[in-house]
Amino acid sequence: MKKVLFILSTVVLLAMNSCQSNSKSGANIQPVGEAKEMPAESETSTIAVPAEKLAMLKDPICDMDIKADALADTASYQGKLYGFCSKSCKASFVENPEKHLSHK
Repeated sequence: MKKVLFILSTVVLLAMNSCQSNSKSGANIQPVGEAKEMPAESETSTIAVPAEKLAMLKDPICDMDIKADALADTASYQGKLYGFCSKSCKASFVENPEKHLSHK
């Protein structure tokens, strides 16, 4: 019985040590619900926000219908939150939001 407890406690300690070393080494761990920056090749990652927080349910760049629970990214402008189908659409919006919102 003592051997079983010793082995079990060793495994637990090793697992805890592994988790701590990942945090110290800069592992990208973020709280649930926050958007995180992804490399450009990761255009398919999604984030979710409540639909009532979005200014519109269309991407202001390409007019694609968007779902609040499957956004590629968001940007805030003049107190309103806009959702985007891709990071490239967000980048275009951030460059000149007035240009893209003037025809809406």
